[in-house]
Amino acid sequence: GGLAGGRGSRARRYPGRVSATDAPGQNPTAAHEDDAPEQVRVRAEKRARILAEGGDPYPVQLPITASIAEIREEFASLEAGEEREDVVVGIAGRVVFLRNTGKLCFVTLQDGAGRRLQAMLSAAKVGADSLAAFKADVDLGDHLFVHGHVGASRRGELSVVAAPGEG
Repeated sequence: GGLAGGRGSRARRYPGRVSATDAPGQNPTAAHEDDAPEQVRVRAEKRARILAEGGDPYPVQLPITASIAEIREEFASLEAGEEREDVVVGIAGRVVFLRNTGKLCFVTLQDGAGRRLQAMLSAAKVGADSLAAFKADVDLGDHLFVHGHVGASRRGELSVVAAPGEG
């Protein structure tokens, strides 16, 4: 038993992955589209919807103004509930946590060094349609850009309070 490929084990064939039985030059993902894992299908559908709505699911450039580390260092002293609406930043990171409380969403972004920062999105600030799009389109593991001002949540968590998107 144990590991695949070990002595006496049988090779397993997984849908959407290249195996010795795939024809040379064949696109295994296209050949097994109906067998694609649910996550692949869901992400492909979201990508298609974003493109159909005129959006860019994979922008080449983003207006990043600060790193997570810079924001954490500069604003570590903010008190719970304090907001610095005069400090607008653009940050990016990988989504490692999502929490939806109805008209308010919390998302934790992580940079390549493992530093994390929370972003807050509220229907009051970004609008109900933008919040609904966020809930429909963003998943754990996605890379996300957030533009907004720096603040601390009511529980004191340093955050970027998302502003409405452009266009």
